[in-house]
Amino acid sequence: MAAPDKDLKFPLPNYTRLCFLKNIITNPNIIVGDYTYYDDFEVI
Repeated sequence: MAAPDKDLKFPLPNYTRLCFLKNIITNPNIIVGDYTYYDDFEVI
């Protein structure tokens, strides 16, 4: 099984609950790993 693309905001197709934080956080004072993710169970 291949790892998801770390450069995509939403790495899993048709699954918008999970996103990689490194592609969203823009503050240079916040350090986030390449595969650190957030999965929100409340979809708007």
